[in-house]
Amino acid sequence: MANTLNNILKVADKVIKTPSITLQSACSEFGINLLPGTSILVGAIIAPSPILFLGMWVAGKIAKNRRESQEKERMKNEIIRKQQAIINKLKRENELNKQEIKNLKDTLSMLEDVLSKLEAA
Repeated sequence: MANTLNNILKVADKVIKTPSITLQSACSEFGINLLPGTSILVGAIIAPSPILFLGMWVAGKIAKNRRESQEKERMKNEIIRKQQAIINKLKRENELNKQEIKNLKDTLSMLEDVLSKLEAA
């Protein structure tokens, strides 16, 4: 029984590897005699294997593409977040610089007033 099952699996492998070979000729190579309706039943079992493999491959590709696009989106959002943090920091520094310039101008005008009063005295 185990030997027959092993031969059936070998036949299935051979048919999958070389689709041009008929199921009956592959079975005769391994010494398996098929009843007339058996080839249809075995063909129905073997035929979906490449289709199933193809479906699994396509599903894997779709999942991989989805993961890659999610990773790209995450990276893009992280870059935007960092850029916004830099922009906000530069805006704060700009406001501080404006305030410092105003303070220096006020100090300069007070010093000029003091200097003019000293020269007048």
